[in-house]
Amino acid sequence: AYVRSLIESPTFESMAGLLVLCNAIILGFEVDSTSKADTGMMSLVWMISELVFCICFTSEVSLRLYAHRLQFFRMEEWRWNVLDLILVGVQIMDQVISLCHCLNMNVDMSIMRLIRLVRLTRITRLV
Repeated sequence: AYVRSLIESPTFESMAGLLVLCNAIILGFEVDSTSKADTGMMSLVWMISELVFCICFTSEVSLRLYAHRLQFFRMEEWRWNVLDLILVGVQIMDQVISLCHCLNMNVDMSIMRLIRLVRLTRITRLV
């Protein structure tokens, strides 16, 4: 009951929206920075910020899944819930691919760019 009241609070919804907006802004800066072939310290900053956002979004969706259980897929906003779940899965996949790249495994970087583009669809939830 506590988790449900937490996730349904206006503060939680506002914080989730702010997190989405911040993530979109950071992604924009990251794309701009990488297009200028900026490497080194900024790459580490982007990696860390992506990991932090991934943890935050995974936590948010996990809390909502825990609170609503199967109702998560039947409630009025079920389409947004499924979209969020897919986007979190894509974000986790992005983190795994980034880790493989850091470990010098053969990874197609165009896939990572496509994944980040797909993740920008999360901002449509704010509209």
